[in-house]
Amino acid sequence: MISNEDVDDHSDEKQKIVSVINNNELYFYEGINPSSILLINKNIGDLSRHMLITQITFDLPEPPHIKLHINSDGGEVFSALSLVDRIRSSKVPIHSYSEGLVASAATLISVSCQKRYIRRNTIFLIHQVRSWFEGTYEDLKDEKQNMDLIMKIVKDIYLKHTKFKEEELDELLKRDIYLNADDAIRYGLADEII
Repeated sequence: MISNEDVDDHSDEKQKIVSVINNNELYFYEGINPSSILLINKNIGDLSRHMLITQITFDLPEPPHIKLHINSDGGEVFSALSLVDRIRSSKVPIHSYSEGLVASAATLISVSCQKRYIRRNTIFLIHQVRSWFEGTYEDLKDEKQNMDLIMKIVKDIYLKHTKFKEEELDELLKRDIYLNADDAIRYGLADEII
């Protein structure tokens, strides 16, 4: 088992960011910010190389997949989008294992994986993007345009990787309603309850 630690300078209190790798399993049990996503992106790159070497060494038809365990209350959408792109472009299949709480930006990561598993008592939460912006009237108009762009990207990810119809997704995003494992399967946020 390998443990990586880093310091998150984005909060008043410095906290350790720990990402654990165990064989082909990677555990992401933290909030989403540039530091945590930098570490998980690096670990996926390292683990992917290991899985590709394993494929060649044992003459496998495809590389063993990476098991990405996620338990996160979300965080910064731009950081999450970096990991979404990393997952979608990976030469090694990445399967998500949703555990505990998978909320907000963490759901974008989970649904982008090639196979998506969810534990029976896991809770999902999807919602609209949020902004804590202030400024002049013109600044606010610019922020609205920027938020529209981010919201479109978020909706496109859900529509591409789930069973949501656009109207249904729009209604659900307006609220902060928890979804259980059965809801996650019904909406296509996950493929199988484990």
